Amino acid sequence: MNLKTLFDRQRDLDQNIIESKKLIPSTLFSRKILALLVELGEGINEWGAFKFWSNDQIPRRDELLEEIVDFLHFILSLGIEYKYEILAINCIAIPVENDFETDITNSFIMLYHRITLFYITRSATNYCYVFQSLVDLIHDIGFKWEEVEEAYENKNRINHLRQAEGY
Repeated sequence: MNLKTLFDRQRDLDQNIIESKKLIPSTLFSRKILALLVELGEGINEWGAFKFWSNDQIPRRDELLEEIVDFLHFILSLGIEYKYEILAINCIAIPVENDFETDITNSFIMLYHRITLFYITRSATNYCYVFQSLVDLIHDIGFKWEEVEEAYENKNRINHLRQAEGY
């Protein structure tokens, strides 16, 4: 897990967006939180297993990974904004294999809850809880961290290209 590289890449993207859009970084917190919630919701929709009323409950793996990566962009951005990078690098751990069944539905709900707590307090502890919950969810869904990092790098290149093209 190379969080330092991801934070560095995100810092470059954030700076590019802030400069090109002439944004004031200190005014973006609520919008970043809302973006986290939206991306999480989009990920839940791509996961789909909660749809007890539907026959279409099979996760769309590629689309789910893309939504997780979009979420990761914003959680990294918030860490940069609040100077929680070193903290995150030191507190986030890849989960180990376990022999108990996970409840992904509850994991998604807990992540929503932790985002809300971070929104209210903006504390370093709550930031780490959000980030670790994301990492745990990634593991529980069955993604390897390496594929998340690769997908992040690909999406980050696309995001830079979009900005250059006036997105």
